Amino acid sequence: MADNFTRQSLLQRLKDPSDESSWEDFRSSYAPYVTMLLRRLRLSPEDCEDLVQELMLICWRQLPRMDYDPAKGRFRGWLAVVTRNEALRWLKKQQRQPEGIGEELSRLGADDAALDRIADEEWRRFISQRAWDNIAPHFSPAVLQLFQALAAGENPDAAADRFGLARASVYVYKKRVLNSLQKEILRLQKELL
Repeated sequence: MADNFTRQSLLQRLKDPSDESSWEDFRSSYAPYVTMLLRRLRLSPEDCEDLVQELMLICWRQLPRMDYDPAKGRFRGWLAVVTRNEALRWLKKQQRQPEGIGEELSRLGADDAALDRIADEEWRRFISQRAWDNIAPHFSPAVLQLFQALAAGENPDAAADRFGLARASVYVYKKRVLNSLQKEILRLQKELL
């Protein structure tokens, strides 16, 4: 699980725009989060794809000059503001407003607290999904399916019967996956800005 996730040290390495490895680490770490934010703003998948590319280019231009100071705010907060502003600019340039997006973006354009709330919600989803993706290769598909069934509320006895396991094994597998997931979430929360 030793990924090259974005840390403050990566922001330092991004001062060199020609460091392709660091930019790829940045893109793979943050493009999915930006996509989640754009989807939350009700942009189509095609528009999201175009905008993510545009936002990565904006980051490529701005991050080498940025002096990140955690005391002034979280990096992901800056990224959420840039995402919102670019989405507004991009839609205006496109001279179109997909259904429902005008209201959502207009509300967020005037309300930084609402943007912070949405950005935090999407960040938690992003971290949870990234953690799940990182731990999944360490468990069998059956164990992962069992955990998902239990997380969805399936009764442990019914799950034991369905998966052909002893009831005690159901609890052991659940605990192993949950522990691994919690550790990975904590690791990601510490490493990603």
